[in-house]
Amino acid sequence: MRTRYVAGQMELETAVEEYVQRGYDVTTKTDARAVCEANDWGNGWVHLLLLIFTVGFGNVLYGLYRIMTADKVEVVVRDE
Repeated sequence: MRTRYVAGQMELETAVEEYVQRGYDVTTKTDARAVCEANDWGNGWVHLLLLIFTVGFGNVLYGLYRIMTADKVEVVVRDE
C-alpha cells in the first residue's frame, strides 16, 4: 500500500474523488484518512485466452490474483 499525503480536509476529499473517478473503491474513510483500492479484474483479452485454453479455471485464478494484487492508496491529512 502506498501513502499520499495531503494538506487538509478539502484536499483529502479532492484526492479521494480523483481516485473514485479512476475506478478505485473507497474501503475506509475518516476525517483524516481514506483508503482507496483499485477495482481491477484484469484484462479482457487475457480472460478470453484463458477461457479458451483452460475452460474457465484459469479465469478464476487470474481474477483472484488481480484482485489480491490490486493497487491500494492511503490518503492521509498531514499534521503540521
